[in-house]
Amino acid sequence: MNESISAIVLAGGRSSRMGRNKLFLELDGLTFIDRIIRLLKPLFTEIIFISNTLEHFKSYQFKVYGDLFPFFGPLAGIHSGLTHSPTDYNFIISIDMPFVSTALINFLVDNVGEKPVTLPVAGNELQPLCGIYRKAVLPEIEKLLQNSTVNSSAQNGKINVKLYDLLNSVEVQKVNVGKEEFYHEYLFHNVNTYADYLKAVEIAGKLKTDI
Repeated sequence: MNESISAIVLAGGRSSRMGRNKLFLELDGLTFIDRIIRLLKPLFTEIIFISNTLEHFKSYQFKVYGDLFPFFGPLAGIHSGLTHSPTDYNFIISIDMPFVSTALINFLVDNVGEKPVTLPVAGNELQPLCGIYRKAVLPEIEKLLQNSTVNSSAQNGKINVKLYDLLNSVEVQKVNVGKEEFYHEYLFHNVNTYADYLKAVEIAGKLKTDI
């Protein structure tokens, strides 16, 4: 179990594109929140959830914090997680990536370096919501958030500060996972819409037989 790296789960809140809270979507008989707990609990001593629906966590024995900059999306979640984390290195994952594996997480931990961000890449596609972030990025995140304002459509999920604004302004160590034995094409499948969820159900069936 890793004591020098905390796990931070971006658990969102509004799920505007899904139309229901992703925490309680079920896959193979487990809700997304229970899946992520089962994945992370054997690996990390410290697990932190970031959510703007704190009431959904009353029955769970984990630390839960809201965004310090509400309505700014994943970047604000990362900011809150790093602010509250007791460790320098932090594995950050979005709760809507149900096929991330123990093997992937261990591979990232084994290949982390001194750069402020370590992210997996496969097929030239970077995965910013499944990687290791150091507290050193906090000043840059705060600058981006403070210099940005929520636009008039913010209540519909539209924001004018992006996660890639951060990645373009700090050093990122890219870890190629595409050729690793544990890699498969569904590893980073992200569930944002109900169609994505139906696809995840289909993928779960394929993983049992094809991979």
